[in-house]
Amino acid sequence: REYDPKMDGNAEAHLIKLACSEPPEGHARWTLHLLADELVTLDEIDFESISHETVRQRLKKRPQTASL
Repeated sequence: REYDPKMDGNAEAHLIKLACSEPPEGHARWTLHLLADELVTLDEIDFESISHETVRQRLKKRPQTASL
Protein backbone atom coordinates (compact mmCIF):
# COMPACT_ATOMS: atom_id res chain seq x y z
CA ARG A 1 0.00 0.00 0.00
CA GLU A 2 1.01 3.55 -0.57
CA TYR A 3 0.51 6.28 1.99
CA ASP A 4 0.62 10.02 1.64
CA PRO A 5 3.26 11.45 3.96
CA LYS A 6 1.78 13.24 6.96
CA MET A 7 4.73 15.57 7.33
CA ASP A 8 6.52 17.60 4.70
CA GLY A 9 10.06 18.93 5.01
CA ASN A 10 8.97 22.14 6.72
CA ALA A 11 6.95 20.31 9.36
CA GLU A 12 9.85 17.92 9.96
CA ALA A 13 12.26 20.83 10.39
CA HIS A 14 9.87 22.42 12.86
CA LEU A 15 9.59 19.13 14.73
CA ILE A 16 13.37 18.92 15.13
CA LYS A 17 13.57 22.54 16.25
CA LEU A 18 10.78 21.92 18.74
CA ALA A 19 12.36 18.71 20.06
CA CYS A 20 15.64 20.53 20.69
CA SER A 21 13.93 23.40 22.53
CA GLU A 22 12.98 23.65 26.19
CA PRO A 23 10.01 21.45 27.13
CA PRO A 24 6.73 23.05 28.17
CA GLU A 25 6.30 24.24 31.73
CA GLY A 26 5.60 21.41 34.11
CA HIS A 27 7.53 18.84 32.06
CA ALA A 28 11.15 17.78 32.42
CA ARG A 29 11.46 16.77 28.76
CA TRP A 30 9.51 16.50 25.53
CA THR A 31 7.57 13.29 25.03
CA LEU A 32 6.47 11.96 21.67
CA HIS A 33 2.86 12.70 22.60
CA LEU A 34 3.68 16.28 23.62
CA LEU A 35 5.56 16.86 20.36
CA ALA A 36 2.70 15.45 18.27
CA ASP A 37 0.13 17.58 20.09
CA GLU A 38 2.26 20.72 19.77
CA LEU A 39 2.68 20.26 16.01
CA VAL A 40 -1.08 20.07 15.59
CA THR A 41 -1.61 23.07 17.87
CA LEU A 42 0.87 25.16 15.89
CA ASP A 43 -0.77 24.14 12.57
CA GLU A 44 2.53 22.78 11.27
CA ILE A 45 0.74 19.83 9.68
CA ASP A 46 -2.38 19.63 7.54
CA PHE A 47 -4.04 16.96 9.64
CA GLU A 48 -6.19 17.23 12.74
CA SER A 49 -3.91 14.82 14.56
CA ILE A 50 -0.63 13.03 14.14
CA SER A 51 0.45 9.91 15.96
CA HIS A 52 3.35 9.76 18.34
CA GLU A 53 4.68 6.90 16.19
CA THR A 54 5.01 9.23 13.19
CA VAL A 55 6.94 11.66 15.39
CA ARG A 56 9.16 8.81 16.64
CA GLN A 57 9.94 7.62 13.13
CA ARG A 58 10.86 11.12 11.94
CA LEU A 59 13.11 11.80 14.92
CA LYS A 60 14.76 8.40 14.60
CA LYS A 61 16.08 9.43 11.19
CA ARG A 62 17.95 12.38 12.70
CA PRO A 63 21.13 11.65 14.71
CA GLN A 64 21.06 15.07 16.41
CA THR A 65 17.79 14.13 18.14
CA ALA A 66 18.90 10.68 19.29
CA SER A 67 19.44 11.81 22.87
CA LEU A 68 15.88 13.12 23.24
